[in-house]
Amino acid sequence: MAGRNIAYGHPEGAPSISVGGTSPRVLPKLMEVVRAVCWWLRQVFGDAAYENYVRRTSNDATSGHQTCDHVSQGTVSEEEFYLDRLRRKHNTVNRCC
Repeated sequence: MAGRNIAYGHPEGAPSISVGGTSPRVLPKLMEVVRAVCWWLRQVFGDAAYENYVRRTSNDATSGHQTCDHVSQGTVSEEEFYLDRLRRKHNTVNRCC
């Protein structure tokens, strides 16, 4: 077993992830994981807030949820959405005392 990496058990160390590599299932699975991590990061850091807002308002409109005021106002532009978000964030008291 000379020349094998103990951690991976492969002769050259880590397994190859190239398109023509030894395991054709590794690359699609890796891409799926990368997409999931990117989606999660966008949600956590708020980059997808406007997309979530548009999706939520369009779902409300198609589901018959027309009675509330926020639905009748329509979807605001991306710029207005982020300006309102900044206004709400910085115009409120953010401390305990």
